[in-house]
Amino acid sequence: MNVEELLGMPLMKNAELVTGSAGLDRPITWCVLDKVIDFETWIMPGTLLVLTGMQEDDDFEKELSFCFSYEVSGIIVIGAREFLRKENVDACSAHALPVIKMPAGTNLINFTRRISTALSGDVSEEEREEDWLKDLCLTQGRRPNEVVASYYGWSSSCDYMCVTFEACPSAAALRIQVENHLMVAKSIVVRKGACDQVRPLTFIIKDTLVAFVPFSHGCSLGLRHKMVAKLVAAVGQAVPDTRWEVSVGSVAALLEDLAQSFYDATRVRAFVNRIGRSANPVFYDQYALEMLCLSLPQTELRHQADLILEPIHDDPELMYTLSIYLEMGENGRETAQKIYVHPSTLRYRVHKIEKILDVDLSDSWVRYRLRMAMLIDAYLCGPSAVADAEGQEVPEDARTE
Repeated sequence: MNVEELLGMPLMKNAELVTGSAGLDRPITWCVLDKVIDFETWIMPGTLLVLTGMQEDDDFEKELSFCFSYEVSGIIVIGAREFLRKENVDACSAHALPVIKMPAGTNLINFTRRISTALSGDVSEEEREEDWLKDLCLTQGRRPNEVVASYYGWSSSCDYMCVTFEACPSAAALRIQVENHLMVAKSIVVRKGACDQVRPLTFIIKDTLVAFVPFSHGCSLGLRHKMVAKLVAAVGQAVPDTRWEVSVGSVAALLEDLAQSFYDATRVRAFVNRIGRSANPVFYDQYALEMLCLSLPQTELRHQADLILEPIHDDPELMYTLSIYLEMGENGRETAQKIYVHPSTLRYRVHKIEKILDVDLSDSWVRYRLRMAMLIDAYLCGPSAVADAEGQEVPEDARTE
């Protein structure tokens, strides 16, 4: 249920929309009375706040700031006329937050009982939608039903890509704060990730928000990447005190492809962590070929990597230099700055690598084979060797030009 649907109910017959008509599509997940909860700890997206005039003071500035940050669905005012000052109404208008005034004489107990009853069924429906999508992703071999999927919001007019937002909170973060941050992220994704009136499909599992974001048919991968990046930026802005690891799965053109997209999103995150990359968000399509190549037997992969890298494999300094040199696109100045060495020192190391490996790094095919060999080595051994070299103390004379 959203705010507009709520206003159409009989219990809201005499209600007046004071401001916020642009936010009537905000979904409602639960309803609370003012001062019943601690705003900073418990407020979450979709909360319908009922102000009753029972506050100890008329300072609403702090409460409104939380309402704006956490995507509250709306505010119903019953008797709390001090809230309807112009500055508060203007602030709500600027944030498209609906403010609804109930008529004088509204029975508070009767109203809260009726609105709670009306909302409880809708919340249960949302839970059933999440359970359906979760079962589709986590249950192997189950053929999805298009009628059920359409009922819960899936549309054949769009392609989907699974985007997972894994919250990486600090050790001091409370569990309730993590859950609230996931709810905020969900609200942002649902509101800003819609395409042609088709909304994303979402569920939360442990510390991860799983969202299937819709895209129009024919939308290029580059444009999809840009749209996902904007979505990630919006979530990061709304929840700045949580670090998110974002992974994007393959394109799901059909309903039965949704589970594969989810699987690919989880797989690519494990892959980039294993090879020591720090991309965020990380896209499955950018690593699919490498993941396919690395699906070969590990003995064969090890053999092929050793054919190329074995002469320098036990020299962390040369391995690290080669890794960064290839990562920087063979740019000598940027590589020297990255590894804190004089350009002449870098040239010496590059020449040494060429001599030991008997290769010419100006040859693009040689560089490609070296990149693949370094990737295989990181995949099989983990990025520890490179990380160890990166963490070594840099000699003082190597830091100066």
